[in-house]
Amino acid sequence: MRKVLITGASTGIGFHTAKYLLERGFRVFGSVRKEKDAERLQTTLGAHFTPLLFDVRDSDAIARARDQVAAEVGDAGLDVLINNAGIVVHGPLKDLSEEDFQKQFDVNVVGVMRVTRACLPLLGARLPARKRPGRILNISSVSALVTNPFLVPYCASKRALEVFSEGLRRELLIYGIPVVSILPGAIATPIWDKAEQEDSVFQGSDYEILMAKIQRFMNAARRKALEPEVLAALIFKIINQKNPRRRYILTNNKLPLLIGRLLPTAVLDGVVRRMFEKSLGEKLPLRTRPRSTEEGARVKE
Repeated sequence: MRKVLITGASTGIGFHTAKYLLERGFRVFGSVRKEKDAERLQTTLGAHFTPLLFDVRDSDAIARARDQVAAEVGDAGLDVLINNAGIVVHGPLKDLSEEDFQKQFDVNVVGVMRVTRACLPLLGARLPARKRPGRILNISSVSALVTNPFLVPYCASKRALEVFSEGLRRELLIYGIPVVSILPGAIATPIWDKAEQEDSVFQGSDYEILMAKIQRFMNAARRKALEPEVLAALIFKIINQKNPRRRYILTNNKLPLLIGRLLPTAVLDGVVRRMFEKSLGEKLPLRTRPRSTEEGARVKE
C-alpha cells in the first residue's frame, strides 16, 4: 500500500485528492488546522486516512506530525508528499497590510519549505539512495506565469514556489527524488467563496469602482472552473508515472495563459490600462513606454 502525505486536506483540492487516492488503495495522511476538521475527515474518509493536526507555519507541530507518520510507516517511509496547503491574499498593494503580504509567503512558500524539509528523511533523502525513493508534488498555479493586478501577493508567492521547486529538484538529484510542479487554473473549491467574503479590502480605496468589473471576471472564471476530481486524477497519473515531467499545466481556458506568456509586457500593460479606463469612464494619466535596447544599456551603465 503506497503512502501519501497531503497538506491542506480539510477542503478543496486536498480533500478531493485524499478521497480519490483512498478509493484507489492508498494510505493517506492529511494535514488540518482544526480538531473538528480532523474528526470530520476521519469519519468521512475512513480507516486508511490519518489526520495530522498542524499549521504549515508551525515548525514544532510539523515535526510532531512527521514523527507520527514515521512511527506508522516505519523504514518503508513515504511514497509521495503533496504540498497543497495555500491561501490567496488579494487587494491593491497600495492598501495591503505588510502582515497580510508576509502571511501569503509564510504559507505558500516558507510553509512548503518547512513541510518538505521535515519530510525529506521519510522520502529517502539520504545516501545511499533508496531503491524506490519518494517523490514531491507541489501544487502551484498558472498565476505563477501571468501576474494579475490585485493578486500580486498570490502571483508572486506561486512564482517563488516555481523557483523553489526547480532548485529543490536539482538538489535532490543525488537521492533520485523527483520534484514535480503542478499549475492548475481555476478549480471549483471554497477558495472562491473566501475571496468574495474578503472583497472589503477594496472598499474605500481608489480601486473600489473597478471591483464590479473584476468581480465579473472572477464569476466568468468560476463558471469555467474545473472540478477538483480532474486535478486529483492528474495527481494520481503523475504518481504512477515512472518518469514524470517537471511541470504540468491544467486549465480548460488557455487563452489568458497564452496571452500572458506571448504578448510583450507593454501590450499587456495597455490591455489593463484600457480595461481600467473603460471601467472608470475616463482616460488615465501618464503612461510609460518601453525603452529601446540601446537606451536600456546606457541606463544600466
